[in-house]
Amino acid sequence: MRKIKKRLGILRCDTVLPEFQDRFATYSKMFCNLHAAVGAEYKDIEIKIYNVEKAEYPSDLNECGAYITTGSRASVYQQAEWIKLLGQFIIELNQQKRKLVGICFGHQLIAQALGGQTRKSDKGWGIGIHISQVVEHCDWMTPSMDAFNLVVSHQDQVMKLPCNARLIATNEFCPNSSFIIDDHILSFQGHPEFSKQYSEALMLHRLEIIGEQTVRDAQRSLKLKSDEIEIMKWILNFCFDIEIDHA
Repeated sequence: MRKIKKRLGILRCDTVLPEFQDRFATYSKMFCNLHAAVGAEYKDIEIKIYNVEKAEYPSDLNECGAYITTGSRASVYQQAEWIKLLGQFIIELNQQKRKLVGICFGHQLIAQALGGQTRKSDKGWGIGIHISQVVEHCDWMTPSMDAFNLVVSHQDQVMKLPCNARLIATNEFCPNSSFIIDDHILSFQGHPEFSKQYSEALMLHRLEIIGEQTVRDAQRSLKLKSDEIEIMKWILNFCFDIEIDHA
């Protein structure tokens, strides 16, 4: 059997808007920057990027030990060919019990591809920082937290989990904010890779369609501490079975 590399494959599902490209990194670079910030114990993990909008995929699943999806402006229920192809890749990863992490759009597509349901929420836009309560603690959740704060930016939500999924975190606005399937799929509605500055830029860009009061409330929420470093550690612990000794 071919050895699976300690490499994280980023499935890039979108590009940063042209008007933001001189101020903010690409979505894949955001994950690279976050990986670089989590600490020396994770430095031996390599990163490889696949532009799935252009049908770039590994020729062999063993190219990476784990895969992570970025967010996207697209909705998972649209009929674009690249979304259908990514859904099939998710099914294949699940069948082969390969490690996969979904972020926002990826979180929603994992649910839809594996028998759950995603649709636009009647609650409107979720923006700013949302606090999620952990409802199931797992060994890879190091450092341990009973709740975590993450930047969010979405209208669509996972309304129904796949039948074999377990809810691990929830909040009032987005009840299915994080789930796990067996020990190989982990999924978050929030964006650990988004900075507060990028979150604010996006919501101000969409001010007319989101609504002024919702944006103002979300701007105030950005004063909260965000837990992107801790969540990225959870993701890497989960993906590569890393055990951190904090003694």
